This record gives sequence, structure tokens and C-alpha cells, in this order.
Amino acid sequence: MDYYDKRGWVKVYRLKDSSVANAAASWADKNYYSTNGTSKQNIFPKYGMRGSRYSKNPTYCSKIVLQAYYFGTGNKPVVQVFPSLVTVYDLPNYFSKAYKPQQVKYFK
Repeated sequence: MDYYDKRGWVKVYRLKDSSVANAAASWADKNYYSTNGTSKQNIFPKYGMRGSRYSKNPTYCSKIVLQAYYFGTGNKPVVQVFPSLVTVYDLPNYFSKAYKPQQVKYFK
């Protein structure tokens, strides 16, 4: 937050269904941090915007978020659109209407 102070803004979004959010978080943790789900990191993906939307390496922040909700939430229709380039500003628009994240905080 200190970095963005007087330089920009940050919006915080949450899903109403915490079980869906927890499932996505668990998937992201086990696919991008620790295959065992422990606090010891054993996955080290490279940063990059190449590769398919389904690949895990290279990757970038908004792609990880959308992959987590797409792959980590079972057969629930959480993600409506999965573009080849996942832009952070458009993330809320990729979710289906029933699971659309709600803005809960705005820092400027």
C-alpha cells in the first residue's frame, strides 16, 4: 500500500461464496507454491506472459487468479470467459454472473 500511496489505487474484490474462494486458494497454493500444501515452497514458476492460458510456467499474477477459479472450483460455473491474455483490470468481468466478485475496498 505504501508504494501506491499518491501513485495510484488498489481495489479489493471478494466472492460471496467463501467455499469457492477457499477451493481456488487451495488449488493456487498446491499448483504455484507447495505441491504438499505446506509452508515450504517447492514450486518456482518463472514470470512471463507467453505460453497458453492453461500452462503454469511461465505465468503472471492475474493468470494465476483466473486459473485457480477455473481449475480449482470443480464443476461450478465460476469462470465465464477465459481469454488467452488475462488482464488484471478485467478480472471481475471474466466470472459468471452468479460468482462475480464484489468490490469490498478501494484504496486511493
